[in-house]
Amino acid sequence: MEAEFSDSTRFDDVTFLADARFDEAGFFGATVFRCARFQGDARFEKTKFAGKVIFSEAAFAGRADFARASFADAAYLPGVDFGRDARFVEVTFARDGWFLNVEFSGNTDFKGVTLSEDVRFVGCTLDGVPYTPPEWTQRPDYDDFD
Repeated sequence: MEAEFSDSTRFDDVTFLADARFDEAGFFGATVFRCARFQGDARFEKTKFAGKVIFSEAAFAGRADFARASFADAAYLPGVDFGRDARFVEVTFARDGWFLNVEFSGNTDFKGVTLSEDVRFVGCTLDGVPYTPPEWTQRPDYDDFD
């Protein structure tokens, strides 16, 4: 691993002026990027998130690359703005992955994603158009079987 964060890690209101490189990092506690600003590219390729992850209201001005990252616990991305490309190729979501009111403005790629529990896309847009990945269907609620 390139870097290890053994406890909870918070990047609240942090602005990364250049590229942020977390490739192959390990986050072993809760990880929070609340209102973080990424001015350059943000690279999380092959990053392992062992605890809950929150990217609420984070803004990515450059490319956001999460290819082959793994989320062992819940991942919450409410109000995130992906200003350019967002790449989630071969990402594993072992628990919940919630994309709530997320703006995808560039090329968006979820090819080969592994879903184990509940992944939701609610109120998301792709270049201003409502976005739901066409190859995924939401899990039915148990109430639907009454």
